[in-house]
Amino acid sequence: MRDYISKNFEFAFGQHSGVIDLNKDKFELPRFPINEKYGELKRFSSIVNYFPLEYKKLLPLEKQLTKSTNPPKFMVEFFEEQKHLNNINCYSNEANKWEKSNTILSGTVLSIEFRAPFEPRRGRVNCSLNDNGKWRWFGVQFPIKTN
Repeated sequence: MRDYISKNFEFAFGQHSGVIDLNKDKFELPRFPINEKYGELKRFSSIVNYFPLEYKKLLPLEKQLTKSTNPPKFMVEFFEEQKHLNNINCYSNEANKWEKSNTILSGTVLSIEFRAPFEPRRGRVNCSLNDNGKWRWFGVQFPIKTN
């Protein structure tokens, strides 16, 4: 999918929420939906004031999941400069149910033990962090290969 997109488009957006920053792949850019369901002015005012939750490394590199890689081994390493990581909250939709993720934080490395596989069409993880009054956010999506 990524190869096709990169040959035919300059940029592409995913179906995951987040703030665009320098370490985002230009073919997997996050976005926040603004529509009839998520379009209240209060929410919009909040979104435009979010900051990116930047990371050094995120695994797995291959986001498309198959039967053998679903659920994925998820790990994100944040920069040493990022403080207040103990305030991070992540939510994920494995088994097609949005719930707080089972996170394990070790220094600057966060991993998630998923409750169950993600269901087709996509799995998502959203993490937010209250960084001393600044809200930081990142999201990841996992397209699910069904065959």
